[in-house]
Amino acid sequence: MQDGRLRRETRYSGDVSPAAPMKRKDPFFAAVLASSLIFSPAALAQTPSTGAGTSKSLQRIESVLLNSDGQEQANAATTLEKAMVISKKSQMEAFPILMRALSSPDETLRFYAACSFGFAVEKGVDISQAIPVLADILSGKYPRHIGCCDPGSSDEGCYSRDRGAAIETLQNALTNEKTKEKALSPLITALSSPEGWVRANVAQALGDIPLLEVYVPEVIPALRKALSDSSELVWSKASWGLARFLRNEKTRETAFSTVIEALSDPDPRARKGAAHTLDCAARLSDFAAGPFGYLTPHNARSKLDISRAIPALTKMVSDVEDWTVGMHDMPEDISAAAEACDDLEYAARQGADISRAIPALAKAVSGRGVGVGALKEAAKHGVDISEAIPDLKIMFLRSDLLNPDSASGWLAAEALVHADAKGAEYVTTKLKEFKESSLYLMEAKGKTERFVKARKRINRITEAAKEAKSEIQVRE
Repeated sequence: MQDGRLRRETRYSGDVSPAAPMKRKDPFFAAVLASSLIFSPAALAQTPSTGAGTSKSLQRIESVLLNSDGQEQANAATTLEKAMVISKKSQMEAFPILMRALSSPDETLRFYAACSFGFAVEKGVDISQAIPVLADILSGKYPRHIGCCDPGSSDEGCYSRDRGAAIETLQNALTNEKTKEKALSPLITALSSPEGWVRANVAQALGDIPLLEVYVPEVIPALRKALSDSSELVWSKASWGLARFLRNEKTRETAFSTVIEALSDPDPRARKGAAHTLDCAARLSDFAAGPFGYLTPHNARSKLDISRAIPALTKMVSDVEDWTVGMHDMPEDISAAAEACDDLEYAARQGADISRAIPALAKAVSGRGVGVGALKEAAKHGVDISEAIPDLKIMFLRSDLLNPDSASGWLAAEALVHADAKGAEYVTTKLKEFKESSLYLMEAKGKTERFVKARKRINRITEAAKEAKSEIQVRE
């Protein structure tokens, strides 16, 4: 959990002594007292303790935490959070207060305590004693005050603050060698929670581990298992998480072997997740370029060698017997194969040989119009795609070239252009006829946005056709 999670705007930052007695019951005065402690950590550390071993200031802060709400309660929690890292003395005094709040029946108190522990462990404090309670919160042992929908839902509307804070705190505990081992088990266990939103947030937390520069390879098998989750959100977050492990030099080999194994899983959802993981990894820049795995444009993806996965990806596409099944509701096995087509496109763009996948890709284009991008990239690298040419021509002719959102026809045109000299000539001729059509001329007269985009594409394809003819003649 980041420091900013509990950072609150205080309503007063004047010079009020933290040791001053709380004689007024005014809520604003309580906020003032709590706020002053946030801005006076040294005064808090120097406050004398009572005979019971807890400073009078912290006793008052605990009273505000337990008996107030809103801003006063938030300020009190933030003060205890700071007390955890000011000194050993203040830490020893604040720790039991936060432990009592962490096991409170009040969900808000549990939330504040979990956030405070998250801040403390990030600063190097050993919160081992709190981890069993955080695990209990995450497992749903404590009552919830916020109504929830279906327990199996991944809807963020089902989110409970204390459990969300527990997830973030346990994630932070993985960065601390004192708590790393103890914190991992509750998170992996929570991936089997009956509540979809819990599984989704835990998958997100585990998948973000490479961004924290922590080496925890045990997470990879857990995320691999989550690829078969029934929730689309969980499945997606697990894919992105595995992609980050693929982009991390320390875990790349383990993650790659895991993903390739998942590509042959009997469960189509797991195969789809594995294929999606490769696509996500291709979209993530190397961590050397930025600490958060920034997304890069499709045409500027940093190179990732996925050639070892080509046989498994080819098999996924080849195993689809009928691509026309469920045209309006794509079955999982076809959806998985469509993801594999995207990965083959990426592999071909990087110069890998996907020639053995061409028959399967031709069948995918014919039946459902997917795999065109892979054929285009293969043709650009000199692979023979002749058996797909008839279906590419049909796709090109049937597409609405004036529709700016229709990319399939233009992809088919590019594939034909790079296929052979006849294909380049065919596309050039058809585009010339299209420019002379009444529909195009009408759009040109009005200089509509559709016309402007279509004209740019036509010019680009025409230039590509000229270049392709030259390259083909050189090869021949």
